Amino acid sequence: MKDASVIVKTSSGMIRGREGYRFLGIPYGRADRFRPAQKASWEGVLDAGQYRSRSAQPNALGKWPEGLPFSLVGGEDCLNLNVWTPTLSPEAKLPVLIYVHGGAFQVGGNDEPGRAGDRFMGDTPMVFVSVNYRLGALGGLYLADRLGPDYADSGNLAELDVLLAVRWVKENAAAFGGDGEKICLLGISAGAKCIGALMTLPEADGLFSRVVLESGAQQAFRDTRTASQVTERFLRTARVREAGELLTMDLETLIRAQAEFCDCEGSTAFFGPVLDDRTFSEDWRARWEAGRCWKGEALVGSGHCEMVLLTESEVFEKEKDRILSQLFGDRAAEVREICAAAGVDWTRGLSDAMYRSPSDTMAKTLALGGDRVWVYSFDYPPAHHGMGFHFLMRQQETAYCRVPEQERPGAAALAGAMNRAVRAFIAEGNPDPAGKLGWEPLSPRGEGEKLCFGKTVGKRGFSGDSLTFRGMYTLELG
Repeated sequence: MKDASVIVKTSSGMIRGREGYRFLGIPYGRADRFRPAQKASWEGVLDAGQYRSRSAQPNALGKWPEGLPFSLVGGEDCLNLNVWTPTLSPEAKLPVLIYVHGGAFQVGGNDEPGRAGDRFMGDTPMVFVSVNYRLGALGGLYLADRLGPDYADSGNLAELDVLLAVRWVKENAAAFGGDGEKICLLGISAGAKCIGALMTLPEADGLFSRVVLESGAQQAFRDTRTASQVTERFLRTARVREAGELLTMDLETLIRAQAEFCDCEGSTAFFGPVLDDRTFSEDWRARWEAGRCWKGEALVGSGHCEMVLLTESEVFEKEKDRILSQLFGDRAAEVREICAAAGVDWTRGLSDAMYRSPSDTMAKTLALGGDRVWVYSFDYPPAHHGMGFHFLMRQQETAYCRVPEQERPGAAALAGAMNRAVRAFIAEGNPDPAGKLGWEPLSPRGEGEKLCFGKTVGKRGFSGDSLTFRGMYTLELG
């Protein structure tokens, strides 16, 4: 890789990157606290030679690890993206991949070395982009009913940040050798849920044409009642009487309050898109079914045992009722009843309720709407949440939990197969263009087979693979 610098002109200003070609920490937006971002711009030439700040966050997720002291990671000036590309020729018209990281809408960033675009791209020419967006309270605390119209969008800032980033990439794709009409969004967990929410917007149609979603779909929506209850609990945790105090609160104090607020096993359900009738509306399902939203090609997957790390833990066995309430609110009893009626264990039940059923439902709905959809299941043991994403990024060595080295046969080959399939989908809109895997999209009736990535690659029927949890899209806290 060459070390010489190169200058590119974008709609925001001139940037200096490194040949190879990589451009790190490009600001795409600027924002005041709890307010929507505006497109960033600058004078002169901005150096894009190193990563910039990730969104302000605590140094741990969920249940706070015993003995770990708190520290603040990142900051509020965090709306930046990274670009890797093999060419800067506008005539190349390469497909563009935008990676939206996961982390329960609380942690994560685009500066993880293992998520570098040149590692993922292999020999497939493409433009790889990774984005930061606001997290936790700063990205999703609903304050419209407390601070008025200037903060009406506060519950959906994370999603609006990603939307702004996608628009920036589409506008500037040609400057990096990309084709703005061939944009694919890739998301894991919260990243997938964010993309799934954006797909319900009419404006998403034409903004991006392909999606790759693992362990996330449209199950993170919450209504304004739920969002207000979350805010009320957060204010109590932050020990403030008025929401306005958050506007001037020291950043470290604010994030300490967030860490305390999320110090439980069920905190993965605390933040997410809000049905505020501004960005997202209550009638999204009807619009979706009527075809008034995103259209394109989708690759949708989930882990076979998404929740195994929780369900096999000692704390789950001891405090099952409390954890179910944190995860499902008023619907915890419904989850219990469905699991009991189906006669399944908690790993199967919670994996389906939290991830597999929403992913399967989304895949079938897309197929019924005329979209081409391929579905997969990641089955390599222990097949926990997000594990398949490590494999498709060719980071299988970082994905294991409680699996001895001698019990990992075929992992590298499996990771290679997943990575090739995803790259083919990004480039051609088909994860199996040569037909070597026998992987077909779902039929127009939403039927077909899942491709299962386990110790071997195989197929199984799609219909009835996961339990059906109707109405589990919106968390409702009691």
